[in-house]
Amino acid sequence: MAPHGEAVTSTYTRATNFPNPPRVSNDSLNRTVSDISFLSKDVLENYEEVAPAPAVVDEKQLTPISEVEDAKCECCGMSEECTPEYIERVRSKYMGKWICGLCAEAVKEEMEKKQKGWVTLPGRWWL
Repeated sequence: MAPHGEAVTSTYTRATNFPNPPRVSNDSLNRTVSDISFLSKDVLENYEEVAPAPAVVDEKQLTPISEVEDAKCECCGMSEECTPEYIERVRSKYMGKWICGLCAEAVKEEMEKKQKGWVTLPGRWWL
């Protein structure tokens, strides 16, 4: 290791000089052109006349969009946006109480463990 302030110099020189690769000329490059650009204006106008009109959508055939409501879990207090149909389905499963998916899984596991009787969750008792 060289002492401070003294640089180690090398007298190594490159034995062979490799030539740079030849430059590619731009003469061999071609511009890409879409086939649509060759169509005349008349052909495009004829296509628009022959093309079928878009189907008219009857609003009576569409299903109504359900509005969402905030439902608060009666076990952990978390809020979720759910449709009224989903809220009723969950309440029918859990004796009129709405519980979130995480708590529902916990209740399901506890019920599988005990098969019958009371199921406990933090702060709540479930039959």
